[in-house]
Amino acid sequence: MQEAKFHRRITLLLQFILLVGAAGAIWEQQWLNVLLIAGIIIITLLPLILERRFKVFIPAEFKVLAIAFVFAAVFLGEVHGYYTRFWWWDIVLHTSSGFLLGIVGFLLVYVLNETEQIDMHMRPGFVVFFAFLFALGVG
Repeated sequence: MQEAKFHRRITLLLQFILLVGAAGAIWEQQWLNVLLIAGIIIITLLPLILERRFKVFIPAEFKVLAIAFVFAAVFLGEVHGYYTRFWWWDIVLHTSSGFLLGIVGFLLVYVLNETEQIDMHMRPGFVVFFAFLFALGVG
């Protein structure tokens, strides 16, 4: 329970920073940045919406990683110019997106494999292979 509160606080902190960034962009009349930040805020709410609408469980760690990735890629990278300021920023984000997409690929196959309504028994090697190819193909 403590861990869930910690993850929730991190998410709220990132969303608060986004709101402050949006207020600053409105103050400076940077409308494209306001639009980008509004989009990021909507994206950070997607895991919550997906959980409630489709009644799926998304691990808190994965939600925090996904929200942190979107925050780093769009808010820090695009809005604050980290892509031009730090030469390694793009490399770090591509590496982390590969890990995130690998986790998504693994979770897709794992859910299919563990669902009792679907009679499917995949070998662990195939699950890893699929997760790798999923990350490679989507990323």
